[in-house]
Amino acid sequence: MTRATHGVVAAVNGRAETSAPFTRRSPSLPVQIAFGAYVYGLVTPVVWALSKLGGAESAAGSVVMRRERALAAKNPFRDYVPGPEDVFVATYAKSGTNWMLQIVQQLIHHG
Repeated sequence: MTRATHGVVAAVNGRAETSAPFTRRSPSLPVQIAFGAYVYGLVTPVVWALSKLGGAESAAGSVVMRRERALAAKNPFRDYVPGPEDVFVATYAKSGTNWMLQIVQQLIHHG
């Protein structure tokens, strides 16, 4: 019996093989330097200037509004209007959802 405590066990040709555990590696030094220069050389002064000029709230608000518009455009139910025969079943997770659907189905079809 093969047991892996830190890796994934995969059966290959009838043998169980364990993969190496995932280890997070730090980015290389040039990437760290470039990211630090971007954050502390560009983003931080822009945020500071916006906060001093009173534009930080409007800038953040415009980002939020843009995101909300994008989500509204992707919503598949944006043109949906519920009809008189539509039924919505809402239950808590792991509380008998299939059982509730069966009850609703029997109520609808008188059975």
